[in-house]
Amino acid sequence: MITYRELINNAKKNIDKVNLEHRAAYEFLMDILKCDRAKLILIENDEVSEDVLDKFAEMLSEYIFDSKHIEYIVGYTYFCGHKIYVDENVLIPRHETEEVVEAAIEVINKHGHKNILDLASGSGAISISVKNVLPSVDIVGSDVSEGALKMAKRNANSVGVKVDYIESNILDYFINHNMKFDMIISNPPYV
Repeated sequence: MITYRELINNAKKNIDKVNLEHRAAYEFLMDILKCDRAKLILIENDEVSEDVLDKFAEMLSEYIFDSKHIEYIVGYTYFCGHKIYVDENVLIPRHETEEVVEAAIEVINKHGHKNILDLASGSGAISISVKNVLPSVDIVGSDVSEGALKMAKRNANSVGVKVDYIESNILDYFINHNMKFDMIISNPPYV
């Protein structure tokens, strides 16, 4: 059998061959074991069970050979302190985007905006984070992708906030329904 320390070290060597992040080894194990990094340190000399080893090998293979992002493999990331689920229907929210949330909250508070549109919502990370901090504002999120909207709705439910999500190609739906907003927040895909 192999210990967790040996498993991580072996994974790092394989990851180094393709110049990817060592973080993946830890993220995969923390996801499989439903634990944090401190727990991994505590169990580093324990033997890895066969089922954990199999799942880890599968995740590592997707990472190394399929070039799949860590967050897509585990199915989530953290944004503004919340677990945000992601899949290939949405871009992974970047930590820099938290600055967009902070700026939006500042503007909303300063000007008393109550009716907000999150345009090109993707996973819903921005609208959910704003709504979580400012529960009295009405936020509508929109995206052209049905898959993205499903993910955004799942995330809003998971965080426990109410955001309405509407399928729309940019502003089409809102123009056609004569909807107006005090503010539009948007961090559209630029890749």
